[in-house]
Amino acid sequence: SGDVSSQYVTGLLLALPLLEGDSAVILETPLQSKPYVDMTVKVMQDYSVDVTETDFGYLVHGNQTFDKINYRVEGDWSQAAFFLVAGAIGGDVTVSGLDADSTQGDKKIIEILQSFSANVTAGKQDVRCVKSSLKGAVVDAKDIPDLVPAIAVLAAFSDGETVINGAERLRYKESDRIKSVVENLRRIGADVAETTDGMIIQGGAKLHSAKLEGYNDHRIVMAVSVAALFLDGQTVISDAESINKSYPEFFDDYNSIGGNADVF
Repeated sequence: SGDVSSQYVTGLLLALPLLEGDSAVILETPLQSKPYVDMTVKVMQDYSVDVTETDFGYLVHGNQTFDKINYRVEGDWSQAAFFLVAGAIGGDVTVSGLDADSTQGDKKIIEILQSFSANVTAGKQDVRCVKSSLKGAVVDAKDIPDLVPAIAVLAAFSDGETVINGAERLRYKESDRIKSVVENLRRIGADVAETTDGMIIQGGAKLHSAKLEGYNDHRIVMAVSVAALFLDGQTVISDAESINKSYPEFFDDYNSIGGNADVF
């Protein structure tokens, strides 16, 4: 099944070349989050391992060997999105170490920020986003589900309506991220309605600090931390340690751009 998680496909593609015989990954449903698999295939090619995309999925020849090479891992567009959203809402943030030619699907954050009328400038390795008069947009999250928590925060600080759809699989992440995002946005005063595959956010509501739930989910904690930058008073967020799954230095970088997070 291709509509549960692209990570299953990635795991198979990494393992199958080492077997003696040839293998086929047959997708019984359309592949969601395909850019993540494209990234896997590209990195495997860098290590001299070939994967062939077919009309049924992927063909992988056996008896292959991964080269031993020095490899520089490119910056993570999924994590960069949180700080670029912070810049769009109320600052001037530049994120470096990003590959403009990356196969990462979450590079689409640039287009999404532009669709919200954000002032964003992208170079070959740096992206800058400056405080802007933001307007709501329609976002199809089918191939970029990891961006939804950050986009939802962006929408809460934008004028007009934002519709996020195509995000059904967010219900099967570290938390049900649709519910997690909707609940936290409501707690800070946002006008947001949950839908089957996403949410509808009416921007312009007066937002305020609150006690927020991290749901032991790294992306939820990072997203609501960005929102907290622009709320009055003190915001308390649970499960801060969940960031260690993907970005242990998040709060160090957060504080370096003017945040005031006391993690305990």
